[in-house]
Parts: sequence; structure tokens; C-alpha cells
Amino acid sequence: MTGEIQVAMATDRNYLNYALTAAASLLAHHPEGVTLYLLHEELGGSDFARFDALRRIGEFRLIPRKIERGFFQGWPELRWSTSAYYRLILPSLLPELEKILYLDCDLLVLDDIAELWNTELGGRSCAAAAVRVAPEHQRKIGLPAEAVYFNSGVMLFNLRKMAHEDHETRFVRLFTELGGRIRYPDQDILNLAYRNDYVKLPQRWNLVTSVYRNPPTPALYSEAEVKEALHRPGIVHFTGTHKPWRLGKTTHHPYARYFRAYAELAGLPLPFRFKLVLKALLTGSLKPPKKQVPWDESILDTGIAIRRTV
Repeated sequence: MTGEIQVAMATDRNYLNYALTAAASLLAHHPEGVTLYLLHEELGGSDFARFDALRRIGEFRLIPRKIERGFFQGWPELRWSTSAYYRLILPSLLPELEKILYLDCDLLVLDDIAELWNTELGGRSCAAAAVRVAPEHQRKIGLPAEAVYFNSGVMLFNLRKMAHEDHETRFVRLFTELGGRIRYPDQDILNLAYRNDYVKLPQRWNLVTSVYRNPPTPALYSEAEVKEALHRPGIVHFTGTHKPWRLGKTTHHPYARYFRAYAELAGLPLPFRFKLVLKALLTGSLKPPKKQVPWDESILDTGIAIRRTV
């Protein structure tokens, strides 16, 4: 295929249903010309067959990449699941690519990602969306107060530059230096490595939960930019513990209502979808922000549809 969009996602069997749902939403809005690199340690043929079934939504290439422990030879002891570090070894995992769009599994794509894919990096190492973080955490990891912290769940990486400049060695050094100060494993390291070497994405390409829950932070995005993201999201990211599938948690993300529809589009098992119905009945209504914010539910795009049905 020409003009392919290269996307990487990482999952294990515990997160497989969410990865399938995210992939279904991606294909619903960009139904051809996508190559999906599925990074994993334990998946097998039946798991890949579930992804292959998504071709009823849109045509794409699936390229599974199994992560062997050897990829982390020379790294300090990994304290989290190894999948948290896949972003840091992408140049080694995908040496044939110039760039890659990395997506977490706990998100939905609600617009064509071609615009995101075509972001001009201008020689920078990556592009990512800014996010709120506690000032004390920023100080703890040695990030200057004026630095803008970004979320690593949606990132466009300049793999060619990362490989040429051996950024993986830099990541290992930072990991060793940070030690117990790390709270967000790959995210803290990436922010330290790229604080002056990244392009800030529009908020709409990574609409995290805290954007709706808090007043705008002018140092990150203007009120107008936040309102645009809330009204016309490109990617919604269910950060934090209040996921659309967790029965014991209330709904904090304004676009969590769409998760069930894309789970159905992905063909997830009936027991899982029944759980989502229970979630909608028990704790599915949107919980209003505790803080005063300059918007309400009327700003949300309630007309978003599943653009391609099966």
C-alpha cells in the first residue's frame, strides 16, 4: 500500500478486549491504508484471528511483533509490566520505519487520524499532547517548572532520528538515574528526554479525562482550544481509574458513552458487552466536575456516530 499510516499498539490478554475496541474505532474512521503493529509477549493465533476479523470494518495490515526479553538486555530491573516500556524500544522493534504513531489501548479514535499522522515534526523526536501533572512530581523527577509535561498514550515518533542518535541508550541512563522517583515509567523518561525536542499536539488528539474535570490551564492550552477538543474530539483517552468498563467506578470522561458501541463493532464477547450494559445502568451517567469549569454537557458532540457499521 502507498501512503500507509503506521500504528503501533501494545497489549496482553488482560487488555485484549480494549485493544480490539481501540483498533475498531481507528478503522471505523480510516478504513484503508493502515498497518497495525501489534506488540506483545504472549498472544497467539486465536488472538490474531480476532484482529483479522476487524477487516469487516476496514482493510488493514496486521503485523504482530513478539517482544523477547532480550530487547531489554542491559536495562535496570523493570518494576512495571514490560509493555509499559515498549515505547522506549520502538527504534529497535521497528528499524524499517521512519515514523510510527503509538496508541494506548484505553482510548477511542473518533476522527480520521490522517491529520495526526501528517503532523510536521520539523526535525523533532516526537509529537504529543500536553497534560496536567502535579508540580511536586515534576520537581521530583528533575523536570524544570517551566517545562510542559506531555502524556505518552498518543505519540508520533520520529524513529529515524531516535535510531540515528541512539535514544535508547539515553533512556536507559535516565531510567537508572531516576530510580525510585519514577511514577509513570515510560512517560517520565520520555518527558525528561524530549522536554525541548517535541511538537505539542492539539488537545483534540488526546482528550484525557482531566481536561473535562478541571478548568483550562493556560500554560498548556487556551480555553478556546479546550472547548474545541471537547466539542470535536479526535482521540478520547480514558486516563485514570474511572474506565468505561469498570463497574465500581463512576463515569468521568464525557465520551465514555461511545465505548460500548465500538466494543460491539469490534465483536467483543457477549459477557463483556453485558458487563458494559450493567455499567451503563449502574454508574454510566456522566459525573459532573467538582471544580468550576467554563463548559457543561451542551458543549459535547452528542451527534458522533459509528461511521461504519457491519
